This record gives sequence, C-alpha cells and structure tokens, in this order.
Amino acid sequence: MAITIKSQPSPTNCSKTNLVYNVSSSNATNPQFRYIMDVYLQGGSNKLSRITQFPDPQLEAVFDPSRITDDNVEYDTDFSNKPYNGYYLNQTPQKKAFTVKFGEEYGTSPSSSITVYPDLVTDDLSIFPCDVDPNNGVSYNFEGGLIPTSSTAILSDRPDGVDDFIFTTRMLSFYNYNTTGTLYATQSYVFPDSPIPSSSYTQPVAAERVRVTDMSIFVDADNASLTWTFNGDTQTRGFKAPCENLVYNFMFINRYGVWENYQTDNVPTITTNVSRDTYEQTFVDYAGTGAYNVERRGETQYNASVEDTYTISTDWLSKEEAQWLEQLVESDSVYVATSNAFDTPSLIEQFDDIFLQKPIVITNSNYIENTGRKDQKNFKYDISFQYANQRIGR
Repeated sequence: MAITIKSQPSPTNCSKTNLVYNVSSSNATNPQFRYIMDVYLQGGSNKLSRITQFPDPQLEAVFDPSRITDDNVEYDTDFSNKPYNGYYLNQTPQKKAFTVKFGEEYGTSPSSSITVYPDLVTDDLSIFPCDVDPNNGVSYNFEGGLIPTSSTAILSDRPDGVDDFIFTTRMLSFYNYNTTGTLYATQSYVFPDSPIPSSSYTQPVAAERVRVTDMSIFVDADNASLTWTFNGDTQTRGFKAPCENLVYNFMFINRYGVWENYQTDNVPTITTNVSRDTYEQTFVDYAGTGAYNVERRGETQYNASVEDTYTISTDWLSKEEAQWLEQLVESDSVYVATSNAFDTPSLIEQFDDIFLQKPIVITNSNYIENTGRKDQKNFKYDISFQYANQRIGR
C-alpha cells in the first residue's frame, strides 16, 4: 500500500485541539503528486470535506481535521428528554464518530492528466467538543492532555465543598477507559415526610466511554451530602436551603466538553440600557388645521429597545473553586434556570420545571485569576450575563 499513517490522534478525542495525522507515500516523487484527506461521518457516504496537500521537503504531509469535526458537532441542549439516571454522550449530537480516509493523486508527467486514488487507508475518530490546552506540556490528545492516559475519570474539576441547593438538579460526567466499570453513589438525602436514609446503589456503565449522569435526586434536607465514586475517582457535594432567594442554577459546558452546573442564591444587580429612536415634529400641524398647539409633542419616540445585564456575585472562593469557575466564565454555551427552592414543590412539579433552562451569554470581558497570592485570600467573582433572548421594548 502506497499510503502509510505514521502518527495519529487517539481515537476518543476533542474537536477543540489539534487532531494531527502524519502520512507518507512511496509514490510521493511522482509528477503532480498530492496527498488527499476525506472526512466522513462514520457509516455515511456523503463526504464532509476533502483537503489536498503537496508533499513537504520530507515527502510527507500533516493533516488536521479538527475544524471539520468541530463544525459537525453541536451542544446537546435538549435537557428535558434525558433519563434521570443518565445517558451516553454518543446518543446525542454532542459526540459523533468520524472516518478519516487518506489517498493520493498524481500524473505520469508534469503536463499529463491526474489520476485520483482515494480511500487507501482509513482511521476512525470519536469526537466531542472538549478543549485541550496546547501549553499543558503533556499532549494535545484527550487522553494524556485532559485526563491521564488509559484511565477512567470524572469529567469535572469541581472541588469538594462547593454546595448545591435542595430541590435542584446537578450534572456530572464520567469517562470509562476500560469500557467496563461501575458507578457507585453513596447518598444521604431525604424526600418529604421521610427519615434521612443512608444508602448506596450500583449502576453499571456500559461500553460507551463517556456517560453523563443527570443527578436528579431531589435533596430536601439542609446540610445533607452526596458522594459519587467512579473507579476510585470521587466527588462530594453538600446541600443547603436558600435564604428565601431565587436559586440561579448555571448549566455550562466545561473544558471536558460536557455539561456541569454551579448554583448560587445571591441576589443579582440588574442594569438596563434603553435605546430610543425618535423624530422631531413642529408645534404646527401643517397637514391639518395649521393651528398652533402647545400640547403637540415635538420630539416623538417611535421605538425603544431594552438590554438587561445581570451581575451576580459568587460566595467567597478558594483557589481551587475559583479556578474551576473560570470554565463557567469562559464557556461558549451557558444556560440558567431560576427556582425558589425554599418553597417545597411536589416531586411532579420538580421534574416538570427543573429543566426550564434559558440560554444566556456571559459578558465578562476580563477577569483576574486566583493564583494563590497572599493578597487573594478573600476572593470572589462577579459573573455578568445577558439572556440570549432579550425582552421586547415598548
């Protein structure tokens, strides 16, 4: 076979990284030679894109299909139709399988026609929109760059000690390297008119590697806690009742390319900018009687638009909590739901209303990172956002 793949990315990977392929061919010295890369959805016959390259001085080529794959995955925002015990990411548009095919084309002389030889070698990729820092000094791959190679992991940097509120929904995702494993949850929670139980359950994780668990366990006991353990990786959350304020539950795409949440019951400030369109008219109605009328309006408003900006402060944050919340500030897809968890809803109302998430745009243009300096002991963020669908002006 003429084409050889000399290096390639790991099969489960991120759309927001470099998916580097290095290919070579024994025909690279032929006249008019070019390498070919075709990208398909796995199992599909419609070509998403074709890229060609002339050989470099080593008679090889380097291809990167990450922009193509990123254009063909999208965030799954259909929260309402997800099962309460979790779902697999490959069942959504947020994670797709692609086939990358390499070929070549060349002629018999510098002026001859060109013959194309496509699909000589192929490789499969499973892609979702995670983000690998190219400056991590480890790898541009998902495995090795975001999580340890050949490892299972909870796909979140959320430290223990960040509380949620009772009667709210959380999200947490797991990556299963071995395609076998078990998700354990040890719980301390209570439903209305029930004593506080302490129990655990086992939930199998099937062959799909990325699994999102919508933890719709509606805790209503103040100071309760939940601990999730996945193949030795654990996360613990406490739960508290709000101070009769609205709870703002932010759902955001983290750097692992999956949804997670942050909640606060702090009261936001709201700044409203009003833009008005006006025109001038005179005291005299020249189209009517021509009489002088002091009650006739001069500057007349015919349109007004409003733009509301919400600013909400976090609680005091540790260095680890602040660095985790930077992913919310930088996220390109954020939703928020508000609920008054102080008013105890029925379980049916909770399941019906908890997913009424509204899209927002984070408007912070800059922020100061918490780097653990001595003068940053008292640290919090002001998160500014606008609803993606502003209310209509008068």
